[in-house]
Amino acid sequence: MDLFEQMAFGVEDCAAAVENMLLAVTAVGYATVWLDGALRLEERARRLAAILGVPDDREVRIILPLGVPRTPGAQKEKQPFDERAWYNRHGEAGQ
Repeated sequence: MDLFEQMAFGVEDCAAAVENMLLAVTAVGYATVWLDGALRLEERARRLAAILGVPDDREVRIILPLGVPRTPGAQKEKQPFDERAWYNRHGEAGQ
């Protein structure tokens, strides 16, 4: 087995999947929040897994509660692109 085959990307794959879910939830008019840190306390992830019937060989890492916002959120104004993105080196404006 070569080095690439030994590498695992579970955390990255999970994060990318959750980001896509966050975007999809927002696109259809709902709201959610990425909760993970609280699951690490007081065996919450294990207890939640038991309630949901998650098999023992699986782990609850993230929960995304869904709902309809009580009041619509306001989109924050973004900085101009050349102030928040760089090419080739940090701090160098794009051409």
